[in-house]
Amino acid sequence: MRVVLKPAAIVLLLISIIGLSSYAIYWQSVASTVQKPNSGGFSLPLLGGPTQVAVAVPTVKKRWVEVTSARFTEKSGVQAKVSLTTLESREALQEILNNKAQPVLWMVDNNIWAGRLDQAWREKNGGNTLFELSSITDVRPLAKTPLIFVTTKKKAETLRPYIETATPWQGIYELISDTRKTPWGGLRYTHTDPTQTDIGFMAVGGMLADFAKKSAGGDVASATASPKFVEWLTTMKRGFVSLPEGAVGLVLFNEFTKPNPAFDLLCCYESEAIQALQNNKDLVALYPNPTTVSEVCGVILSKGSWVSTKQREAAGKLMDYLGDTDSIKYVILDRMRPITETKSLSIRNVIFPVEAQGIRADITLTQPPPYEVVNDALVQWNRVMKGK
Repeated sequence: MRVVLKPAAIVLLLISIIGLSSYAIYWQSVASTVQKPNSGGFSLPLLGGPTQVAVAVPTVKKRWVEVTSARFTEKSGVQAKVSLTTLESREALQEILNNKAQPVLWMVDNNIWAGRLDQAWREKNGGNTLFELSSITDVRPLAKTPLIFVTTKKKAETLRPYIETATPWQGIYELISDTRKTPWGGLRYTHTDPTQTDIGFMAVGGMLADFAKKSAGGDVASATASPKFVEWLTTMKRGFVSLPEGAVGLVLFNEFTKPNPAFDLLCCYESEAIQALQNNKDLVALYPNPTTVSEVCGVILSKGSWVSTKQREAAGKLMDYLGDTDSIKYVILDRMRPITETKSLSIRNVIFPVEAQGIRADITLTQPPPYEVVNDALVQWNRVMKGK
């Protein structure tokens, strides 16, 4: 059958292609203008020169922050040097708490990490705060991306009824247990390490939430202590494929190109999936309904003893810029969603080429369970999956 694109569709497609190409070229041209700290450490302010703003940022958010930081120093007129260090949110929390990392601005994958650091810091420091958690000046949501699943077209039709529900992890459980079967045998699924990455941590939170809905009346707190949860995880272990240490990002999607992939189903950020689907037309996205959202936040550690007044002010201006329309354009081009979408600033502008592969503009979002209960669930997950 011959497919004819309407003029409006052609225009949208061209805008997507041109926009993404332009962004790639621009990123290459400006990335080198952002100063990187020596050997991964955080530097002190430059005496007599620009104020240095040390920023800790997760791997998959680094490109957006790198590009927009470079534009900030070019356009704002603020005398500041932005120094980026890559730290995953969970790792950064521990590093900051133990005074091993001292960023001025901390970019986190999810606002739960900010809440956890605030609580842990006050517990460790006699009630003193490191930042004002409830202040939009210190803690600001800047972008968001939902947690979804990716598989191949061949397997999507079998998996869709189990994944595109309110309890996708329970659906995976049923396909792994003796309750259901797939045409190709036992289901194999994966996600990144929950002890190191936000995706993995959110995945464990999703498992806990689904188990609680099914077996604990929705009470996630009591579910973590239930022997039945350990039994449930033991069944989930039968289908879980452990990834090599440090495996993150687009390299995971390359597994689907192999004749015999190690897994059938990958839990990932939508932002990563969009790029992977653009590169591989055999991949399909599956959305739980609702789907857990990861809300990217900027956190200024305004009360840190290592943060000067000038650094705090410069970081505030940088955060303002990260939330500005000019920066939000790069949020979208990096395939994340603005906190508030408008007609001109919308994920629709980049997903047109992969909508046929399941990527959606209109979805229902839900927040993950509280940090404390997910962390308790992670203890159980580690014991079952890793024997720790």
